Amino acid sequence: MNVEGLTFVCASAREQVERDVGIGSQATRDAMTTILATGPDKQRGLYQDHVADSLLQLIRRAERGYLRRWARAVRQGDVQLEDAELLARLVAAHLLDAGFAADHVYGWLDAKADKPLADLLELADEMCTEDARPFQVLVPFQSLPGEVADAAGDRFRTAEATEDFLAARGLEKPPGRRGAGSLVFDVVAREPWSAVAAADIDVRRLAARAVVGLTSKTVSAAGWAMVLDSVHGKWRPLKSRQQKDVLVTGIARHGLLIPKTRGSSARDLDDAFELLAAVDTSTSWASVAAIWAAVEGLLGRAADKGTLAADRMAAVVAAGYVRAELTDLATRMAKLEGPVSEDLRDDSQPFGVRLDHLFVAISSKQPLPSLTAEDGAAVLRLQSIVDDPEVLRRVESYLKASFRRLYQQRNLLLHGGRFDSVVLPMTMRSVPILVAAGLDRVVYAVSDVRDGVTPLGLAARAQNELAMLGSDGARQLHRLLD
Repeated sequence: MNVEGLTFVCASAREQVERDVGIGSQATRDAMTTILATGPDKQRGLYQDHVADSLLQLIRRAERGYLRRWARAVRQGDVQLEDAELLARLVAAHLLDAGFAADHVYGWLDAKADKPLADLLELADEMCTEDARPFQVLVPFQSLPGEVADAAGDRFRTAEATEDFLAARGLEKPPGRRGAGSLVFDVVAREPWSAVAAADIDVRRLAARAVVGLTSKTVSAAGWAMVLDSVHGKWRPLKSRQQKDVLVTGIARHGLLIPKTRGSSARDLDDAFELLAAVDTSTSWASVAAIWAAVEGLLGRAADKGTLAADRMAAVVAAGYVRAELTDLATRMAKLEGPVSEDLRDDSQPFGVRLDHLFVAISSKQPLPSLTAEDGAAVLRLQSIVDDPEVLRRVESYLKASFRRLYQQRNLLLHGGRFDSVVLPMTMRSVPILVAAGLDRVVYAVSDVRDGVTPLGLAARAQNELAMLGSDGARQLHRLLD
């Protein structure tokens, strides 16, 4: 990592440590921030091994009882309503970083939603103290070369043997048509969902090895997996089988599946789409390089530093954030009852005008249709931005950190030759979705808003509007990129 990159990472981390009461006492946080303040100083900073070791030990100290300390802060009344977003982000990130799958965290929280927050945090802390354990995961395949089956030995079962094995244990046969058999993967994980995620990684790597190691033969998983020693004994979707997180909805909405023209803008977007598609077809390191290439190809210039492209993408996503939230809300609220929902179903008005009405309703805190917890949280987020546009700049700062992290991970791979980054899982957990959101804003701008808008022009507009937030009270926050 270069000096500029490490300086930014240290400053960003220092700001978060200062607000994170779960890390521990003020003395612990002061010790961390003191080290982070030195940054890349070659005489006394993180380039010195003993300084880096000291920070690592402080991190490990903070990890023990992290959620219990948050629970204590809640019980003592030290956590206010305005801290809810910070608490939610840090707790969710801690659980995911600890090795729990997102599906497991969601299900666990949903099952215990009736518990007081402090009790919930203490239970989560207890869950984190449990060790990972071995799992066996059965994965059926649609196509599996004989060489792979032979190499797998007794880990391979034919399709018929797979069905017999499951029937003998009272379990359902694999969904869909009979394929080429199945493989058993031995993994170590926190819980069944994370075991499936670990097996999914093994499947992707197996497919990659087959592509370069076999002649015109491919490995194709059926898209399902079963944790054999789980009490549930059910088929769970592999990531590739689930609804896509990395989705640029504007491609279909703006007629770009088969575009009518092939100008330079269309070609640039096609290149970016093809690179972003690597997220669903490649392993994480290949995805990092491809995703960053999509960002830099659209928002970088030849002589630019990579951080400039990262910051431009952050501005585009942040400036389009309110509209994206409104669009998702409008889609769901139009199916409900009430005056606001009736307005959203009024096809005689352009969709943008209907969004204007919804924005006014949310800004003025009008009664809204019965909302889910997720939609209610989205409304509160939007109202917080309306009440204080500075919140949107804070969102931009989060996004900058995320996109710069992607850039630094790409540099570790291509320039540093490193494959052991501890930050890679966190990066791939969220950044591909954010890049897709940025591309969606670019598609919208290039296709619908004004003729001749370029991705770089859109980024410049986004940065200008974010810099001037609050200077024009009449400016509607969902139209920053119009």
